[in-house]
Amino acid sequence: MFNVGDKIIYPMHGAGVIQSVDEKMILGERKNYYSVTIIGNQMDILIPVDKAESVGMRPIGGHSDVEAILTALGGELDPMDNNWSKRYQDNLSLLKSGDSVNTARVVKNLMILDRGKGLSGGEKKMLHSAKGFLISEIMAVDNKTKEEAEIAVDAAIRD
Repeated sequence: MFNVGDKIIYPMHGAGVIQSVDEKMILGERKNYYSVTIIGNQMDILIPVDKAESVGMRPIGGHSDVEAILTALGGELDPMDNNWSKRYQDNLSLLKSGDSVNTARVVKNLMILDRGKGLSGGEKKMLHSAKGFLISEIMAVDNKTKEEAEIAVDAAIRD
């Protein structure tokens, strides 16, 4: 169980802070919900307490996790499918895992591809979202501004 003030990672959204735990009636069902503010975009979301683990919500990592993210961003282009639709689905699976290193690999690969042949519209949107996820985690762990975290992400990616 998480507590008010805990920093968490929520897959596909990024780092957030638990603002409250409230009992709410939604769709005729009374449940406890975490009210979470996502750090990168100040979006508020509700996460059912009893589903938090199964949807991949986890405690935020530490500085060693940020180092692992930056290291993964600096690697070479991973082998991937040439078909953009298949590549999109593969990347989506990595993002849904909630693992920050997997997210870093997606960001790295898409940024490298974008610099070369370009990306489909869906992949551009995915890149923007995944990069925001990483930026929010770096902001939360290292107490950086959004700009500082984005600079760190961009600097870590090799050409």
